[in-house]
Amino acid sequence: MTSIRSAAIAFAAVLGLTLSACTASPSDDSDLPPEAQVQLTPHGDEGAWLTDEYAAGFVAQYATANEVCAVTEDMAIEVERGVGGDSTVMGRQLRGGQLLWEIDDATCGQGSLLPGDPDSSVPAASAATVVVGTQWQSGMHAWSLVDPATGTERQALGLGPEVASAQPVAWAGTRVVVRTRDEDLVGLDMGTGEKKGSEVWRSPVAAGSEVTVLAGDLLGVTNQRGKRITVLDLESGEERLSTAVTRPDWITWASDGYVEKIQETDPEYAFVDLDGREVDRTTGISQYPFVPDPRQGVTFPLSDHRQAGTVVGVSADGTPALVQDERQSDFTRSGEIAELPDSLIMLQGVSTDGSLLLFPGTPDGLVLIDAAGEQVASWPLGYSELRIESGLIVIRGESGTSVLLPGDA
Repeated sequence: MTSIRSAAIAFAAVLGLTLSACTASPSDDSDLPPEAQVQLTPHGDEGAWLTDEYAAGFVAQYATANEVCAVTEDMAIEVERGVGGDSTVMGRQLRGGQLLWEIDDATCGQGSLLPGDPDSSVPAASAATVVVGTQWQSGMHAWSLVDPATGTERQALGLGPEVASAQPVAWAGTRVVVRTRDEDLVGLDMGTGEKKGSEVWRSPVAAGSEVTVLAGDLLGVTNQRGKRITVLDLESGEERLSTAVTRPDWITWASDGYVEKIQETDPEYAFVDLDGREVDRTTGISQYPFVPDPRQGVTFPLSDHRQAGTVVGVSADGTPALVQDERQSDFTRSGEIAELPDSLIMLQGVSTDGSLLLFPGTPDGLVLIDAAGEQVASWPLGYSELRIESGLIVIRGESGTSVLLPGDA
């Protein structure tokens, strides 16, 4: 039987880290190259940008040996797996590690956080939720959207007991779309009728395919092995576009289409809309990846890619935060930067206001700099995986997962 219990068990390793908060005065726009003065339109998860509070540095970490399924602004949702297949999902405070709730005989996986959708009429979409599976030992698997703050169920999902894993993809109108371990995309009706939570459509995707949420309740699917890209309507599950591509790894999804690299040595790119029509092609002009990028849940329209090929970092309001000009000089909003911690295209994260830039450290770890290029904070240890979730840096290494916590800005 599933139970939700309150508890007060501290389980966080808090580590003081060296830091120095620096504030740079913004440069007059006339000092910046044209590439830095464009206005862009990011689409997607606001949590993909670092919180501006990192301006005060990294002051602590939340650390756990458990798998972290989701991170909110103040909570870690993790699963503790025991012998014999036992597993418990729990919610802990990031600062102090207090156990606030737990669900026995339950499971979740990385990528379980589903951000809220303020435009949706569905009550469960009003705030972020976490996908959790219960009744695990009995094999009668049941999936639900759970409130990450309390562990209470917001809405049951009619996925069926045969589904062994479920990862949320997006809200789309009155639908919520999830991806199962069987490599199916499933659209569930989350309206107010009697069939609330029931399956509306199901579409198989090839194993290992990457999915990217686009604007207009559409989804881009990149089948690396099959060398094919597909666009699905998230409300109906219907296929809008399916086309073969020579190099799937040369495809970058835009919110309203995709950019295809045609040639690398003498840069050539094709810009294609969601009806498969090529709307433009450029030669001799580089196309650097925007950060945040589609894998972080953020896309940009084709027009942004066409006019801002050498912009890399972008703030949440669409202002370029890191850009390279035609002389291959690097600029932030404060002006030219003599030296970055790593190559421009190695940028890992940007703060909401664009004033902070996250790079790999040397030889390991992470370095956070401000717009003047001054180091704000550093993380000295190596890691195997980095993600930014709810504005926080989440890293996984040999001993477990850590969430780097900002100070009070």
